[in-house]
Amino acid sequence: MSANHTSAMTRLKAGETGPASLTSVMPQREKLDPHWHRARVAARILLKARKRPLNARDKRLARLFSKDKGITNRLVEQGIAYWQAPYRTGHGGEKLPRVCHVLV
Repeated sequence: MSANHTSAMTRLKAGETGPASLTSVMPQREKLDPHWHRARVAARILLKARKRPLNARDKRLARLFSKDKGITNRLVEQGIAYWQAPYRTGHGGEKLPRVCHVLV
């Protein structure tokens, strides 16, 4: 456990409240470039299209993403590789299982 995490837990046990104590304990979300995030969603839609017909929402999003100049083929291919990877690498280099329960 990191020193930052243990000190935050100590503050919470001591009864300190407030946003600073809670945000230091909660896991950080990935900060992504908007185009990279949209490309990952587009990749997920493309993978869904390979398995079954798309619903109206997915078709509408696919049309929207196809018109976006920032979403390149290369980014979509990287997004496909991201979703198909069997594991991700943690902070210490350990292999963590990929969670693929993302709603698109």
